[in-house]
Amino acid sequence: MSPTSLSAHEPTQNPRLFKASQAQEQWLSVPDEKGINIAVAVQVDIYGGGEGQYEQIAAGLFPDGNLPEGWLLHFAGPTEDGWRAINVVQSRDRFEAFARDQLVPAVQQAGDLRPQVTYFPINTMINARR
Repeated sequence: MSPTSLSAHEPTQNPRLFKASQAQEQWLSVPDEKGINIAVAVQVDIYGGGEGQYEQIAAGLFPDGNLPEGWLLHFAGPTEDGWRAINVVQSRDRFEAFARDQLVPAVQQAGDLRPQVTYFPINTMINARR
């Protein structure tokens, strides 16, 4: 795989991450193969990447700490093999457009990295009470 491409694969099982409320399901209007509205979690593993490269990439992707439109959540941290980011987004299509237009160029600028993307449908979403 070239360092400028993102490869994607579907997990063998669909982990259940969050249960969306009815109001959230209307906003997270992404029908799955059965016509049920779902959001998508996107795991991006950057093998060989580190905190400095992540910070360089994130600075360009999330100016002023703001998420792109249609994103609900982003968090990241180290793994044994590099760096992992988890994103919850409104749709896979929206993330793929973001990856094509913004993420791939940012990764190219950060160095010789090997990102791997995995998508997980969101079934359950629980927010902390405030």
